Amino acid sequence: MSETSFRKLPGRAVGIDGIVRLWLADDYILASHSTFGVERYRRYFFRDIEAVIIRNTNVRFGWNLAFGILGVIFAGAAGLFRFTSVFESSEDFAQAGFIVFAVLAGICVAFALINTLLGPSCRVYFQTPAGLQDLRAPRRMPKALRMLDLVEAVIAEAQSREVAPSPAPSPAPAPAVTPAAMDTAATAPATASEEGAG
Repeated sequence: MSETSFRKLPGRAVGIDGIVRLWLADDYILASHSTFGVERYRRYFFRDIEAVIIRNTNVRFGWNLAFGILGVIFAGAAGLFRFTSVFESSEDFAQAGFIVFAVLAGICVAFALINTLLGPSCRVYFQTPAGLQDLRAPRRMPKALRMLDLVEAVIAEAQSREVAPSPAPSPAPAPAVTPAAMDTAATAPATASEEGAG
């Protein structure tokens, strides 16, 4: 029995409930879900995939908004430490506070920039006879489109093999009529008539 070969598809989902990865096999797509060392698998056979649906989400905007708010807060705190004397403390403490909050503000800006460069956020679904199946990965549009490019042709080819009609049987040849049989059929009625007349 030959072993099934797997090809890792682009994109993965990482969350508090685990990591989701997709693998391309010979006749199905395998989704693996890892949670604290426990692996769960689900197969989506090509013949059951009626459509691949990619939907935009607001996750990237939400993260950028959160990072932006935190960045503004940290930058404001750093400015207070650096340029005002609201906090009546030693100069060393004010300098340390400025450095800490400035670094935190820079981290927020860096995360927001990385989040933007990763591309728009999305969700990928398979439409199957059982309904709409959420793959949960990939979560970014560029990787989702790359995955679609890899699986679209494979799914179409597999489904075309499933529905290919079998060749129709060739019709049986008509029985051949020999010239001798045609002469016999033509003269038989005449012979019978002559005998009746005699």
